[in-house]
Amino acid sequence: QFTLGLNKTEISKLDVSRNIWNLISAEGGALLGKPHRGLYSINFERLNEDRGYPMFTGADGTPGTTYFWLQDDDVDYLKYEGPVDPTVTGGFYNRLEYKNFSLSFLIKFALGSKVRLQPSYSAAYLDMYNVSKDLINRFIYRGDEYLTVIPSVLDSYGGQYEVLSEEQRQNSANYTYNAYNYSSERVAKGDYLRLSQVSFGYALPKQMVSRIGFRTAQVNVVGNNLWLLYSDKSLNGVDPEFYSNGGVALPVPKQVTLSVKLGF
Repeated sequence: QFTLGLNKTEISKLDVSRNIWNLISAEGGALLGKPHRGLYSINFERLNEDRGYPMFTGADGTPGTTYFWLQDDDVDYLKYEGPVDPTVTGGFYNRLEYKNFSLSFLIKFALGSKVRLQPSYSAAYLDMYNVSKDLINRFIYRGDEYLTVIPSVLDSYGGQYEVLSEEQRQNSANYTYNAYNYSSERVAKGDYLRLSQVSFGYALPKQMVSRIGFRTAQVNVVGNNLWLLYSDKSLNGVDPEFYSNGGVALPVPKQVTLSVKLGF
């Protein structure tokens, strides 16, 4: 059995204006002529060559921008990534039988969606923070801007922040790194191919079953969510279905179940 679903949406009328935050959030936003839940990003350009902080394309194509007011309704310069919801979904189910044995499996897939990776970068970190292992590859020395897109961990001095007070420096850095979390560098494909279920069964011979007072008896071993065959490497091992469910619950765990069915 092969199933296939296609899903394409387009907003033809929109009576409200969207701001930057509405469009860059992981849930997606609405723009005229685009899908009802499209994902948009602040366009990342490069890391600053002196301090390693991120720089972006601003309004009217202004290069090297580091500050964004997320409530601004000027969204023309945002980069459209794609729909949050898959455009193609489906699955393949098959069942094989040989004498008293049976084997069935289900493979499912989803294609065409984009996901916003969890915010994980900041200008500074406390000792109690859990940080991304990507920080191993962060900007450290001048020239690293050609080797990595992972920003540096800033101190309070230097670069664009020298002319500001300490409080202003920290606030400016927070805005800049928050923008990076919602930039084009923090997007991955939501595509996946998953071995969703495998079931192996054995039906006991009727002569044997009748001796113990039953009409039928069957033993089954069922495995659920066994193997994610494909997902985007940018997800760093996070289940793409976890993102599609809103990212607010634990991913579906692997399960192996042994069952015995008796017919009277």
